[in-house]
Amino acid sequence: MLLVVSGCTPRRSARTSPRDQVCDQRADVVTVPFAQFEAKYPFIPFPLCIENTRVERPSSGDQQFVASFQTSFSINDVRDFYLQQMELLGWAKTEQFDTDEALVRFERPSAALTMVVRKYAATRGVPTSPQSMVTLFFVIAVD
Repeated sequence: MLLVVSGCTPRRSARTSPRDQVCDQRADVVTVPFAQFEAKYPFIPFPLCIENTRVERPSSGDQQFVASFQTSFSINDVRDFYLQQMELLGWAKTEQFDTDEALVRFERPSAALTMVVRKYAATRGVPTSPQSMVTLFFVIAVD
């Protein structure tokens, strides 16, 4: 069972580091502090116990974001969490594909979010605790 918490709860990965406060080395992408993203968009849920969070947006504006994180929950657990929580927060599921990864698209009147959950591959044969890598593609409609 997954739990959802308020977007303002402290997390180990939400600490501000110098890397969070400066632009990424690529000129077309800006790294956004995760806590700032989470506070600005409370209608996007995040499960507990996530790590290696990263949020990026194009330097040309703030209508598109790519948020990623790792979690110890399985692909099915993460998918089920988002199916339940997104509906509670006013999102409608528009598409869903389940293969060896999960892909679900959600929409609301002024925004769209596509969630991709992949199995996290351990590097160099060393087992790690994260089981899933989650990527959220979030777009705000501009009127």
